Formats: sequence, structure tokens, C-alpha cells
Amino acid sequence: IEYVNFSKSASSTKNARNIAVSVKFMEEDDPSKPPLALFYPDYKKSGNLLDEMKTAITYHNKIPQFNEEFKIKLPLKLHKKHHLLFTFSHVSCNISKHKDANETILGYAFHPLIVKIHGKQNKIVCKVLKLAITTTLPSGYYTVNSSRDIVNRGLIDAKRVIIKYRTVLESSIYSDDENLLRFLELTGSNKPIKVQEAMLALQEVPPEDIFPWVPWILGFLFEQLISFKHELAETFMMVTVHILNAPYQGRTYFKNLIQSYVEFVFDNHARIGDEYVHSILIETVYNQLIMDENNGDLLSVIDFYLDIIYKSFLKEQVEQGGIVGNRKNTHPKEVYDRIRILVAHIAWECRKRVISGLTFAKELTKKLALFINNLFSVLDRGVAIDLVVLCLDEFGREGEDIAELGEDYLLQFKLELLQGVSKYEHFALLNFPEVLSFEGGSHTTSVLRERFFLSGIFIDVIVDCISSTDNTLKIRAVNVLQESLRVNEFKNLEMSSKQKKREMSVYILFVVLVTENIYAYQKLLYPHKRGIFLCFIHILKSVSPKLLKNWWKRETIAKLINVIESIDEVIKTFQLKGEEKLSELMSEGESKSDATKMAFEQYYSNIGTNSRRASERRRGWSTRKNTGTGAFQFHLENTTKPFEYNELEENNIWNEIAMTILDVMTDFVLVNEQLLSAQHPNPLMDKVFHMLMRFMHYKHSISVLDSHYNFMHMFIHKFSKSIFTMKPVYCEKLCYAVLQHCNYKNQLIRSRACAFMYLLMKLNYETSEEHKFTRVMTQTTVALSRLVSSIREPGYLRRALDTIIDYAQNDNSMPTEFTDSVENLMNLLNSILKYIIDINFHNDDPEKQIDLYYMIASSYKNNPDLRVTWLQSLAEMHEKAGNWAEAAQCMIHTSALISEYLHVLEPRDHLPSGCSDYFKLSHSVTEESILQELDEECICNMGLFSEIGLIECMDKAAYFLKKAQQYESVNELYKILIPIHEHHRNYNELADCHGQLKYMFESIMEAVEKQSRVFGTYYRIAFFGDSLGDLDSKVFIYKEPKLTRLGELSTRLVKLYSTKYPGIDIEIYKKNNTIDRSSFNDLDKKCYIQITEVKPYFESWNLRERKTSYDKNHNINQFIFETPFTLSGKSQTEDLTQQYKRKTILTVESSFPYMNTRMEVISKEEIEVDPLNNAIEIIQNKTDSLNTILASPRPDSKVISLALSGIVALQVNAGPTSIAQTFLENDDGTFDSAQLDVLRLSLQELLAVVAECLQKNAEIIDISQKDFHNELMVGYDDTKQLIMSFIEN
Repeated sequence: IEYVNFSKSASSTKNARNIAVSVKFMEEDDPSKPPLALFYPDYKKSGNLLDEMKTAITYHNKIPQFNEEFKIKLPLKLHKKHHLLFTFSHVSCNISKHKDANETILGYAFHPLIVKIHGKQNKIVCKVLKLAITTTLPSGYYTVNSSRDIVNRGLIDAKRVIIKYRTVLESSIYSDDENLLRFLELTGSNKPIKVQEAMLALQEVPPEDIFPWVPWILGFLFEQLISFKHELAETFMMVTVHILNAPYQGRTYFKNLIQSYVEFVFDNHARIGDEYVHSILIETVYNQLIMDENNGDLLSVIDFYLDIIYKSFLKEQVEQGGIVGNRKNTHPKEVYDRIRILVAHIAWECRKRVISGLTFAKELTKKLALFINNLFSVLDRGVAIDLVVLCLDEFGREGEDIAELGEDYLLQFKLELLQGVSKYEHFALLNFPEVLSFEGGSHTTSVLRERFFLSGIFIDVIVDCISSTDNTLKIRAVNVLQESLRVNEFKNLEMSSKQKKREMSVYILFVVLVTENIYAYQKLLYPHKRGIFLCFIHILKSVSPKLLKNWWKRETIAKLINVIESIDEVIKTFQLKGEEKLSELMSEGESKSDATKMAFEQYYSNIGTNSRRASERRRGWSTRKNTGTGAFQFHLENTTKPFEYNELEENNIWNEIAMTILDVMTDFVLVNEQLLSAQHPNPLMDKVFHMLMRFMHYKHSISVLDSHYNFMHMFIHKFSKSIFTMKPVYCEKLCYAVLQHCNYKNQLIRSRACAFMYLLMKLNYETSEEHKFTRVMTQTTVALSRLVSSIREPGYLRRALDTIIDYAQNDNSMPTEFTDSVENLMNLLNSILKYIIDINFHNDDPEKQIDLYYMIASSYKNNPDLRVTWLQSLAEMHEKAGNWAEAAQCMIHTSALISEYLHVLEPRDHLPSGCSDYFKLSHSVTEESILQELDEECICNMGLFSEIGLIECMDKAAYFLKKAQQYESVNELYKILIPIHEHHRNYNELADCHGQLKYMFESIMEAVEKQSRVFGTYYRIAFFGDSLGDLDSKVFIYKEPKLTRLGELSTRLVKLYSTKYPGIDIEIYKKNNTIDRSSFNDLDKKCYIQITEVKPYFESWNLRERKTSYDKNHNINQFIFETPFTLSGKSQTEDLTQQYKRKTILTVESSFPYMNTRMEVISKEEIEVDPLNNAIEIIQNKTDSLNTILASPRPDSKVISLALSGIVALQVNAGPTSIAQTFLENDDGTFDSAQLDVLRLSLQELLAVVAECLQKNAEIIDISQKDFHNELMVGYDDTKQLIMSFIEN
């Protein structure tokens, strides 16, 4: 009820103010009869149904607004006298306290529930109504013949409508729609025309009215289809498509309603008489598809018809007692032919819509796949498989319409199809899963595809998708395979282990194809590899070991290497990386391109649908966007969900994978024992061993490491000869990995590692003809030397070494000689461990650490393996610190040592003849010649002592030299390296070397032109202080990076030693004079550091050969600094005749650049220079400086001007003019005449060079510099005139 209007009513009701309305449901038009109790109580109340409902009272309002709702439970059967009776009353509020409220009846109105339409159909009145009110209500008031009679019988106001209300019908029994009522009336007819008329009437029913009747209507339509067959087939399709595509507001609910109908209700309509729906529906759907070019609406709901066909087949099968005998005989050939035709056409429709509506085509493919999946249960499975092949052929058919989209475009449709098919619960059983013998000479994949036909097709499509260029398709394919594996895994929970392995064997083709394509898969993005190898390792774990063994037995060595390479890639992919690194890898390849692609697909998905849908939207039937997918809208899956790191999950995955790898490798080793035992070269053994070492290197759980040592015990016993007599690298890597575990925190792993290390020694001793374990001994010491940075708690390793000694002492099966050798080795390892502890103690003092590395390397000159190991460790330390020149020297010394060994072993023309070939690179390489004096049997067991190792070291040295900008040294190094590549015809390497040389020479020219290279700055540093220990009273030459200023160095050293020696005052001694330690009286409390900048010193004969900046900074072992003094004790004076200077020449043992950044001074020479010679040197230094500027390919005018301004300015103290005047103006015999002549010649030479500089400057300056140049010319003329006057004097 909305409102009541009494504003202009009759005089009898003019005083009506407080108006109320009551409503009753009457079944007779007699006011004396009681109403029916059919009203639901208010939602705030509970209880039985009520017989009357009243509105609230509106005080003093003749037009009250109610807006109240009453809910009525309609009787199951309505007759024409059922009606609603409204009673209007005025409630008086002006009464005494002790009297009841006075209620006055104002009038009545009634609403008939059923009216006749066209004199035939009974329709429930359901709309907005406006009625007048009668003042009387006689018996039989409802039996009037017309509404006019009602109006004439005592109305309050015949000209004004006084009440407005509306009724809404919510019922699945009654309807207020005329077309639906018409349909219901005609359903009882047995005439096709009448039935067709009834069916067509449904198209005019609004969607909200037809919704409650859908199950009954669909049942009726199927009955008519079976009854009248082709007569009503087209009408049937038109009406059902209309119903299924109607724009219902509750679309999801409608979808569920349809699914429920198919699943639960359709069984009652599947068979009419002796005929089943599928017998006519298959042909009906096909005919409608080919007749209607705009069949988008039909295709959008095609899954409904396909589900009905399947349910009809299923109903037939159930009623016939299931499938008895051969499936081929369950249905006639005509049925199979019709299904093939229908499926082929739907597949064609999918392909046709690839360009115009991609999303729609994908959804259609998905529906088709589900249909074929269902058919496996009810038809001959051979026919179902033929349907799969038929669809794939259609999707693989070439055509100009999709040629421009690329070969991979239709792969997504094949994938959608096979994803649906693979969900069939007996998918594995369709492939005859049984252990294969792999007999015959055919290719493995051919055998697998032949035996596992359907899964072979499935796997081939998966692999094709992975090999495509579409990243979204790759991830989608991996997800589909993972889903298939997961479904198969959970389905088989109640199966025996043997049955599970048989069913999983259908996926073995994927493993084979991964191994064949492993080198391509290694280049994929990490997220793709992760998914692929997760499937790979799961299949390996789940299939029968017998199947794997039979596969490996028939493969070539190259294929077996691919198998190990694949397992190795699994290890690299899943080894624990930590949250930050893993999250970074999982985000590889993320871009907006895939999201953009999805958006375009969705945007264009409506193309190709029926135009009638657009007209419906224009009529206002729908406000929903049309996606062309009808009732069952397809949503693209987000296959690239953001990665969320879960540490526990990652650990569990890695643990499971590691255990699987150990199981698989155990079988692999046992099957291929003979191949792995073959003599060198053995690429399969190389690959297996390096994979195992990589596995051992990564972090594992205790259980995995324990199992790994069980495996390694088996492995070492079977292949001890290969490990101890073939490649030294085997023993080298194995000892290094095991020694790491000897320092493990967990006692179980530490004990397993100790036992295994002892086993290595024992087996090496037993397999050696000399009964020694030299290889293990050498490689263990080398391994410990390489573990410098990883040993923070030496106590674990000490206990491990003691445990190994206990094993040896308690092993009565071994001779005393062996036990003594073990004890000697453990003592040697303990001494190395002390070095390591000392290095780690000085972790904050890089110079001390470098000295220790160098000292240890020098102590092993009689053991090249250890020396090379420590030199490599020293190079790594320099590399981390950015000391590129020093790192290069370490690798040059290593290369020289290897060259010495190779020359002693067997001189070869293409190899260097020893360390002497490296002399130009470093004068210190002669240290490595000691190798010729050693016993060959006890040295050089590392794999580095080979041509390959030599090339590797020289390549590394070249890299470091390039980083240090020592391009000339790279040239010298390549003079040694290139003949080796020429001998082996390594043309790729030769091309690279010559390309690098070209770059080096261009870099040299650029550096010379720009004078941009600075090779380092040198300082003399002296230490004094009791707390400094072995540094006290020592003097070093420090090589600092490039232009390191004295202040920077002072600050660093003070901070370093203040931290290292807390409580001790560190002071920089700022004078450059020679210090006597006895001059300090507080060295117990303070430490003094004297820092003096020095420059390389060369004798005159040596200087003539060192023309470039590189020459003057390479292979230098002498340095000089100058200290001015006077005889009076002052350091400097303005009187040049009293100014002396002292040259201090310092010599170090080796030549810079060297393997360490500081070297101790081994000798010192002091030269005192008198004032005249001091003046001569000043003039000569200025001349040399100007000559250097002139020698530059492109002299800089600013540099020239700055240098000249310090010479031609007359007011410059100790300038050429002042020197000439002081020593040449009055020659009183005080100075040696010969030396004065030298001064005169030096001045004349300086003037000549200045003139040349001025000429050069005039050529290169611009206009803005011309005035300053003119000033320089004037100054030069004045200076020359004055100096020449003194010279001629």
C-alpha cells in the first residue's frame, strides 16, 4: 500500500484525520465469513500465519503515505472469488482515559486475484492499481458483473481515485504473464502447429517471469522434440537458445539452476517411450549450427546441449545394465558418425573465431574438451580418441587466415582441448601403462608415442607450448601438466605402489623430451624452469625404476649425459637461495605485455556473436557487457600470480627433490657402471661427478646429507680406480667438499665426513702401486688452504682431524706406514689451520692479511699445489679489494709455475719454456723456477697443472690486467697465449685474443692522448711503537690506488691501528727526516707512523728505456724522496747558495706491481746535493716537464700556460731568473766552473724548450686566451734577455 487520499471525499468522511487500513484475504464475498489466515507476521515477530494485517495510523493526515508491504501465502488452488478486502477507518484520539479508542469505518475496497484474459485464460492481477472506495459492503458484493456496477454502488467519490497500491507475484505455480499463460494452455495439444505456437510464445516472456519455470519448460521442450522430431527441431533450438541466453539478473544462480537440471532433473526427460534424446539432439544441434551463420548465441551455450547428449547416453547405458561386452557394439555406426560430424564442426567453429573472438574460441574449446572427456565413459574409447585427433588436426591445419599470427597461435587451443581430456579419471589406463622393454632399434620417443598414444599427444603439445615464444603460454602449459600430475597423484591414493608407478609411466615421455631439449630449457626464465623441472623430478620419483633402467640401457652416452645435465639443472634451479634472491628470480620476465594481451582478448571476445544480442541490449533487456560466452562466461586464469616466499615450503621441496635425486642416481650408477668405469676421457663420468659435487656443495638437511654419504660410499667403492688414477680434479673436488663437512656444526654429519675422508685415504693407499695416498694428501691440504674464508670456528675441524687420527690408529688392517702418513697429514693440516686462524684474526687489517697470504704461499715453494692454491686465494682477496694489478700478478706467477711444470714434464714448442717467458710481465717470476729442483712424484696433482689450467690462469690474468689498465702487459701475455691457441686451432679463441689486442692498443693510444692513466701512488711508511709487535721499526713502501692523497692514507691508518690496538694513542709523525727509534721515550704508550710520498727512481741508463707512463710504473723496485736542509739546521732558506737537499733512495726486494700492496725496504741510500747541483736539477726538472707536455699527441693549452707561468714570471722564487742571477751574476770562484757551465747549458736548453712551448701554444689557443698568451710572450722575452745577460757574463 502506497497511499490513501481522503482530501476531497464525501461529506460523510470529511472529518477523517487519523486513517488506518486493514487487509484481509477472503474466499467468499460475504462479510460475515471469516478471512483466511494467510498473512506472514512482521519480520520482527514470529508465530503462525495471520488473518488480518493493519497499517500504522497517520495522525491528522488526509493523504497518509504508508509504503508498507504484506506477504501472503497463496493457496495451491485459486478460484474466481478469492480476493483482497481493504477496510479504511478513522481512529479518534480525543477520548477519556477510561474509554477505548473510537474507530469509525470510512469505507471498503477489494482486489480480485484472478481475471479472464480474452475470455479464456485466468490471470493473476499483478500490477500497480488505483481504486475508489465504497461506503457499504453488502453480502454478494463481489458478484457484480462489471467494475461500473462497483462504482455505482455507494462510492465516496466517483470521480477521484482514493487508494493506490501494487501487487507482486513470486511463484513457481502461478504466473501473471499472458504469453506464459498462453504457453501453459497450449502444452496439452497434440498438434504440431499448436505446440509450435506455444513454444514461440515463450520468446515473448520476460526473463524474470520465465526463470522459475525453466526446469519444467525444458522438460516439456525435450518431450516435444522426441515426439515431433524434425517438425519442431528448428523451433526447439531457437526457443532453448533464447531461454539459455536471456539476460537474467541472477546470472550465477541461473547457471547453477541449469547445471542442476542437467544433473538431477533431466533423467526424467532423457527417454520418451523407446527413444533417447541423443538420437535426435545430435543431428538437431548440428543442423542448427550449419543453417545459422550468426550462431554465436548457440555456441555460447553449446555446453548445455553437449551435457544433455552425454546424460542421454549415460541414461541409456544405465537402463541397459551398463556396458556389456565390446564397447564398439554399444551403439550403431551412424551414432558415431553423427558425433564425429558435430565435434568436427564445433572444432571448425573454434578455429574460425581465433581472430575475431579469441576468448570466445578458447571457452568453446574448453566446452568441447569436456564433452569428449565425458564420452570416454559412455562410448567406444577408440572413437573418443579419434575425436581428440580430429580436433587437433583441425587446430593444426594451416591457412592464410591465421598465417600472420604465427605457428604457435593455435597451440593454446590444442592445450585447452588436451587439458580437458587429461582430466578423465582413467586417462592413464587409456595408454596401456606397463613396463617397457624398449626392444628394437627405434628411437625412444617413437616407442613411447606408439605405446602411450594419448598421453604422447598430450606431452607433445605441452613441450611445443614450452618451446614457444609466448611466456604466458609456457606458464599455462606447465600449469596444465602440473594439474594433470596432481589429479593423478590424489586419484591414486588408495592404489598400491606398483599400480601408481604403472599409471605414472604414461608421463615418462615428458622426462625423455626434457633431456633431449635440456640445453634449450637452460636458457628459459627461472619461473618457467622451476615449473618444468618440478614436473620432471616428480615423474622421475613416481615412475617405476625398472622403466628408467630399461630406458637408460638403450641410450647412447650423449643421451645419458643429457640425463645428468637435466638432473644438474634441477639442482641449480631448486637449491636454497633465500627469500631475496628467489623473489628476484621469480620476477624474471614480468612485463605488461601479457596483461595487455589478455585485455585485448577480452575486448574482442564479443566479435562473431549473434547480432540479435545487440538488439536485445538496445531494447533494454540487459545492462551486462556481452562477452560472447552466454550463460557460462569464461574467465582467463591468472597464471602469473605474485610469488610469495614460504621458507618451510621451499625447504621441504628441496629436501624431497634431493632425496629423489639420490634415489635416481643410485639406479643410474648401477645401470651404467661399465660406462662410468671406462678409461679417460670419459665425458659421462665427468658429468656425473661434477653433478654430484655440485649437489654436495649446496645446503641440505641432515637427513639428505646422511643419505648422500651412503650413496657416496657406494660410489667411491665402485669407482675408486677412476678417482685416484685418472683425472686429479675428481679427488680435488671430492676432498674439498668432504673437508667442508668436517667443519660442519652437526656432529652426525661431521662424523660421516671424517669416516669418508679416512675411507678416501685408505682406498687411495690400496689402489696406488707405490702404496701411498699422495693424491688425497695433496688435495686435502689444498682444500683446507682454500677454506680460509669459511672457517670461523676452528674447533669443529680440529676435533674432526683428531677423529681421523683415531680411525687410523684403531684400524689394524692397515700397516704402520699408512698410520704414520695419516698422522703426518693431520699435523700438516693443523699447521695450515693455525695460518687460517691467524688470517681471520687480522680480518680488519687488509695489508696484514695480504702479507700472511704471501708468507704462506712463499713457505710452500717446495709444494706447487699448495703454493698455487694460496696464490689463487690471494688473487681472490685482491679482486674483492679492487687491487687489479696485484691480482693479475698472482695469476701471472701461477701461470709461470704451471709453465715450469709443463716444461719439466714434457717440453713442447707451443708452450712457454718456463717462468723466464713471463719476465717482461714481472721480474719477480724467477721465484717460480724452484720447481726444477723438486721430486716430480710428489707435486702437481691439481687439475690446474695442465694446458687447460694454464689457459684458464692466463685468461684470468688478462682480465685483471685489463681492469688495472695495464694494456701493454696484456699484449705481452697474449704473446705467450696465442701460440697455444694456434697449435690447437682454437680459432674462436684466437679471434677473441686479436679482438682484445685491438682494443688494448686503442686504449693505449687514448690513454696517452688524454694522459688519463694513473697506475698508483707510492708512500714510504715507517712504524714505531712497542704495541705494534713485528711492525715496530719497520719501513715499507705502500702502493695505494691511483691518486690517493696523503691525508686519506693517514686517516685510514690511524683508524685501522686505533681499532686494532685499543687504548694506544696513534700519532702521525709529520717530518720526513730519518728517525732514530731511541729519540722516542713514550713508545710503550704511543705509536708513531711516518708517511712520506715517494716516486719511482731510475738510473739514467734505465730511464732511457722507460719512455712511457707504463714503463715508469712497471717493474720498479727503487723509490726516492727528497728532503731540503741547510747547514744552519733549517730545512729551507731563501738564499739559494745555502739550500741543500738530501735524496733518499729506497730499495725493496721485489718489483711493483707485485702480489702484495706493500713491501719492506731492504736498503737505503742517501745522497746529499750541494746548492749549485740542486739549482741545476731544478732547471733540468722544469725542462723535462715541458718536454713531456710537448711529447703529448694533443697538448693542452691550459697545461702549457700553467707550466710556462711558473718559468717566465720574474717574481717567482727559485725560478730560472733567480737561479741565473744567484749563481752567474758574480762568479767569484766559490762554485766549480764546470758545474756553472752545466747550469748555463741547462738554462739555454730550458729557454729553447720554452720557446717551442710558446709556439705550440700559439697554434692551439682560441681567441679568449690570446691576451694571456701575449703576456707570456712578453714575460719570455724579458726572462730570456735577463738570463742571457747572466750567461754571457
